[in-house]
Amino acid sequence: MKKIILLTAVLVSAISFSQNDVDAVSKKKKHNTSEKFTYDANGLSPGDVTMSVRKAKKDELYSKTLNWLSDKYKDPDQVIEKKEKNDKIRFEGFTDNAICYGTGADYGCEGLTYQIEISFEDGQYKLKPLKLSYDSNSKKKVNINLKKGDYYDKSGKIDVDYSKVPSQIETLFNGLNESLSNYLNNEDQEDEW
Repeated sequence: MKKIILLTAVLVSAISFSQNDVDAVSKKKKHNTSEKFTYDANGLSPGDVTMSVRKAKKDELYSKTLNWLSDKYKDPDQVIEKKEKNDKIRFEGFTDNAICYGTGADYGCEGLTYQIEISFEDGQYKLKPLKLSYDSNSKKKVNINLKKGDYYDKSGKIDVDYSKVPSQIETLFNGLNESLSNYLNNEDQEDEW
């Protein structure tokens, strides 16, 4: 009988301690993971992402984001469209050959122009894509609808010519968000060549 009680006590203790360790690991992972943008028949979702930055004040995040823009763009004054001190920054950037579509002889890549707004609170920032467009071969500006998937038919299937476009849009916005998050969290930056 003593052995059964001892065995039960050991098992209860082991389960209790292991559960605490799992909870701690789980909380740490939740804190360190970020929400990712996806693009599908319903457009871009979520509409914005909010990221935590360890022990950072609102004014510090604002200032460091301006520094990130200076590091990322050759002339940050040309890309910054609006600044509300310590509250919000809106900028417009360009990435060459960021979207590719078509098949065979009609296959081509275009640069994307994007507009993003970043707002700040103590310990976090919110990144919200506002606009996305490219210049087509006919030199006409094509706006990509972020609230509805332009490249999908009514049944939710993607046009084969545009099958790579959703992942390219996701890569653009997730890459920008990851770059900013790493910069604000002082994590190592990879060269963006």
